[in-house]
Amino acid sequence: MVNKRNDMRKVRELLRLKFEQGLSNRKAAKIAGVGKTSASEYISGFSSSGFTLSQAESLSDKDLLSVLNLHKQKENKPYKELEDQFSYIEKELKRKGVTLQLLWQEYREKYKDGYGYNQYCHHFLQWRNSQKVSMHIDHKAGDKLYVDFAGTGMPIVDPQTGEMTEYEVFVAVLGCSQLSYLEAVRSQTKADWAQVNESTLRFFGGVPKAIVPDCLKSAVTKSDKYEPEINETYQDFARHYKTVVLPARALHPKDYANKYVMQNHNFNSLVFKYIYKQVIT
Repeated sequence: MVNKRNDMRKVRELLRLKFEQGLSNRKAAKIAGVGKTSASEYISGFSSSGFTLSQAESLSDKDLLSVLNLHKQKENKPYKELEDQFSYIEKELKRKGVTLQLLWQEYREKYKDGYGYNQYCHHFLQWRNSQKVSMHIDHKAGDKLYVDFAGTGMPIVDPQTGEMTEYEVFVAVLGCSQLSYLEAVRSQTKADWAQVNESTLRFFGGVPKAIVPDCLKSAVTKSDKYEPEINETYQDFARHYKTVVLPARALHPKDYANKYVMQNHNFNSLVFKYIYKQVIT
């Protein structure tokens, strides 16, 4: 929007003076210490975003700046071409096995000079966040560990026999640091589930205050909106390590803040090599 980024504290003050105090563009810009041209662009961008001041307060400086720049992005032809596919992308991601990586490859086949993968993901996530704003969740260090199996299984070919076996990929994510742990196991049985949970704690070198699994059968015997029933094996596991299991409510994705990390985890070549070596050896 401008060549030199303004101090975002000044930008936030500008928006407050304009949209809360009702000052003119010029007066708000003068008090906030923002140039008239920049102030006009920030105010115009915020007005067209559809956001409220209370919603903007929950956004990081980077996300807020993206919102203010959104109206300019829409003037670009490449962005317009991508924007037309946002609804389709959102719908396709709900299908089993579909990832942003696959959808981006499909997009590049149609638009040879389109955005790279990182920009593609950035613009889509910005659009999706602007459709439904939620309160920002502040995670405390050591508070919660999110665990689940990542989508479909991963086939592994034995180099000696050529036999193909499908393994389940377990993923654990610390809420605050986003530090992740992955392990491939043969099944989603209770025994394998307990084993990978224990491996996770040993990898991180500690125990969180709570473990948050999705409502998979390995962890939850009976799914319920208010009082899900945790299986005895997992309860014993939590009791042994002096932690607590807090299953996410069914059909409540906001309870599972790091779900996207698991559903759309990009298993790049390094991760594939790690899991492959782990299984074969």
